[in-house]
Amino acid sequence: MRPRQDQPDRAQPAGTRSILLQLLPLLLLFAFSFLSSIPSLFESTRIPDPHFSFFPTSRYNIERQTSGLGVRYHVNKQEFSAHPQIAADLAAASIAGVAHGKRGPALSRFEGTVERVYTQELYGQCQRGMTRKEKRKEEEVGLFGFGTDWDKVRAIEAEVVESCEELKRLGLWR
Repeated sequence: MRPRQDQPDRAQPAGTRSILLQLLPLLLLFAFSFLSSIPSLFESTRIPDPHFSFFPTSRYNIERQTSGLGVRYHVNKQEFSAHPQIAADLAAASIAGVAHGKRGPALSRFEGTVERVYTQELYGQCQRGMTRKEKRKEEEVGLFGFGTDWDKVRAIEAEVVESCEELKRLGLWR
């Protein structure tokens, strides 16, 4: 009779072990998600950059120029001067007497964003302009080029795409 009493005792730890093995993937998933979120607990919250425009409007009433590519952009005076990091950079520059020289890290990062947005827009406009130009040229030439006005084709090829010219001026295009 003794062996029968030992069997129920052995079955109980095996059942507990079985439940732990079933929960192990869930516990590991929870542990990994918790460990991956730990660094974000110690990071400071990033303050969003002020809005800007490449054209003056009643809202974007202050013109500025980036120090890298010299891109002109417009900001809202209140929003720009209320940004804590950029305002600190501007104050440090005015104290040091640096008007357009070395920029602080927040202002440099913001101007880098302005330049990236500007060049991406120029690339897109240039590509669309070149595609339109090529399509017009192909339409003029036709399938085999019979009856083509070659002077008109050369005129289309000679047309200037302003956005591509601006990219060339900035040294970003061939």
